[in-house]
Amino acid sequence: IVVLLIARASLGLWLPSVANRAAAPYQLHVAWDDLDLSVLGLSLDLVGLRVVPLPENELEGEERDKYLATQQPLARLDDLGLDADVSALLTGDLSVHRIEVGGLETWLARDADGTWNFERHLPAPSTEPATAESEEETEEADSGVASDTESEPQDPAALDFSSPIAISTIDLHGIRVHLNDAMTQPTLDTVLDLQLSVRDVGHPERPIQARLTGRAEGVLDALLLEAEADLGVAKLLVGLNLEVNGVGLEALQPYLAEVGIQPSASKLNARRGATVDLKPLAGPGGRSGSEEVGDEKALDLGGTIRLNTVVLDADGEVAIELLPTTIEVTRARSTAFELKNAVCSGLQAKAVRLPGGAMRVAGLDFVGAPSSPEDEPD
Repeated sequence: IVVLLIARASLGLWLPSVANRAAAPYQLHVAWDDLDLSVLGLSLDLVGLRVVPLPENELEGEERDKYLATQQPLARLDDLGLDADVSALLTGDLSVHRIEVGGLETWLARDADGTWNFERHLPAPSTEPATAESEEETEEADSGVASDTESEPQDPAALDFSSPIAISTIDLHGIRVHLNDAMTQPTLDTVLDLQLSVRDVGHPERPIQARLTGRAEGVLDALLLEAEADLGVAKLLVGLNLEVNGVGLEALQPYLAEVGIQPSASKLNARRGATVDLKPLAGPGGRSGSEEVGDEKALDLGGTIRLNTVVLDADGEVAIELLPTTIEVTRARSTAFELKNAVCSGLQAKAVRLPGGAMRVAGLDFVGAPSSPEDEPD
């Protein structure tokens, strides 16, 4: 306890240096206004965090300090709060009362040559080839694991979708992503605003509830995503509701042109809801059904996917409407997906073939992707 108290008292002296040593290989500088960390109480409050790119040319003294104080950050954070449950650790559980993030802003920019402002801060890819010795050790380890597996066959346990961590509340508010893309003409310059709230992660009785809202100036009028998930042992029940209003096609026109689409409407709107109910399939003797896939056992899931009414309209005129649809999943796994049948209550869609041969669907004209130099005959 004495050591912890000493470390806590001297936190402001050594932690900034440690943080910047860790950030230096990525050409970043980290600073904050205030940090309150309680090791015994498992709480954290961080205020005024700034992540700034280091200068490409080495600066010293006051010149470096001035640069770091005035340079546009890659990201900044007004405040971060976290409170965990100390008593839960005594029983081997990890429980968090709250995670709260306020005023998180990031700045993303791409120049006309296609280079993003964060690329020089990414970790460099490893160029060292694996040595023969390390390969032999890996082979020996793999053979040892294989022999152990063969000597001790085990049936796959029931798949547990529940969260290993319990989190009462997660709140992210004032999230802003500044995007400037000079590779498109005209340049796309917008700000994406997001708010996210999540409740009851890992709660033994209540389902997880999440709500995400957002907007982007000139690109998106409003986004709403609501989700409810009841997860547990051999249980995966998820309900989703999505509304996307006012997708600005004019701002996205340069991106659409790259895939052969020209907008004929100004805005798109979409609404849909879905429910996913999947459970592990029973195998012989009531055990979970599984098969060998490569070196691993793959567990099969089965159940239903239900789509509520899906509506897509262009400038207020309904272009595609899919009435409630139920899809029966015979088997689902990471390597395969089999459907038994699908029952659709109805589908309504409008499409027009233009004089030049292009198809117009939901305010989008499918004219074909532009030709590239590789498409030209020799």
